Amino acid sequence: MSNQLRKFEQDAITNEILSDLSNKAKLSQSNLELGSGYRSLQKTVDTINEIKNQREYLSEKIKEHEKSLEDKIKYFNTSFDENYGMRFQNHSYSNSPVKLYWETSSHHLRNQVEQKLALALISPDWKDRLAEIIQSITDQLSGGIK
Repeated sequence: MSNQLRKFEQDAITNEILSDLSNKAKLSQSNLELGSGYRSLQKTVDTINEIKNQREYLSEKIKEHEKSLEDKIKYFNTSFDENYGMRFQNHSYSNSPVKLYWETSSHHLRNQVEQKLALALISPDWKDRLAEIIQSITDQLSGGIK
């Protein structure tokens, strides 16, 4: 027989050493967890987790209020023509404040003005009536503005 260890014997010894090292490490870790250094670390972890929970709660509250604001603005805008209305600006990815603003749908409104103007300019006396045409179109399209 040879004086060399066979592979499976070497593996068994390696596993025994690793098991002993693991047990010693666990005992050492348990002792360290009783110390003030570990307790300080755990206290910081607990604080972080508490703040994360608060952040989640606040995020949900913000979402609720944003939805409420959306609904209130929709209701508020029911008294206006589709070309005008209140909107709000919210950049949820930043800490920018939420802002209310008035919006005029200039593209849609411009198309309406152009159509009405084109029809009015068909009249042969449009040059003499230009001021009247402007006022008439303005009056027609300002129905949503009180």
